[in-house]
Amino acid sequence: SYFVHRNGWWYLFMAYGWLGRTGGYQIRLFRSRNLVGPYVDQNGNPAISNGEIPDNQTKDTGIRLTSSVKWSGGPADDDTVEVSQGHNSVLTRGSDGRLFLTYHTRFIDRGDEDYETHVRELLPTDDGWLVAAPYEYTGTKAADTKYDAKNVAGDYEFVIHDQRTSFKGPKKVTDKHSTDYRGVNKPVNITLTEDGKVTGDKTGTWKLDKSDGTGDMTITLDGVEYHGAFDRLPRDKDDRKVEMTFSVIGDNLCAWASQK
Repeated sequence: SYFVHRNGWWYLFMAYGWLGRTGGYQIRLFRSRNLVGPYVDQNGNPAISNGEIPDNQTKDTGIRLTSSVKWSGGPADDDTVEVSQGHNSVLTRGSDGRLFLTYHTRFIDRGDEDYETHVRELLPTDDGWLVAAPYEYTGTKAADTKYDAKNVAGDYEFVIHDQRTSFKGPKKVTDKHSTDYRGVNKPVNITLTEDGKVTGDKTGTWKLDKSDGTGDMTITLDGVEYHGAFDRLPRDKDDRKVEMTFSVIGDNLCAWASQK
């Protein structure tokens, strides 16, 4: 586990599952006003339990910050798609106070013992949570301003980090060369219109929370309200082409979106 203090909240990051490639290793988030707790997730579930929780990586407790994702922004190949993400720390950059999530990850199409350390920027939401950026940090920080309805509207891929799924190998167990995997999240397609509507595979509304050009945003999809932030970031492929993204939390679920 790991603690960090920001904006009057103590955040507790916990690793669920275990570090094997199919072990469901993942990062769950809780918060408290006090260092000693109590720590709860967005739905009020406590971070502590009275005993061992078998298969805790399949439970609804805690906000899952990342998952295995395959979408057009990359990673481009199965040997770079992250699985089993955990064992995290949080770095605070002294020059500007920005937070960065560092964690251990394995990959779909590599050996069971092959791993890397990856970094993603953490962004605050207007309701006091932290979300991880959709793409790995490569030196380009999230812009503080210059977001308006015109430059954030468009077509997006949208993916939810389902707490109950994790990488388990090919769906057809006997086909070791299959690229149709269990527990890898794939996006749906949505469109954000300039007048605040969301159309496509999910429908609803969206808005920028402030008129000062900052990226704080609220989006309601299929009746669930999410809070988060827009953020222009380099994709993981296409020569690091910069695209508009957003990261949000709602109903105890974290989600990412990226323009196509």
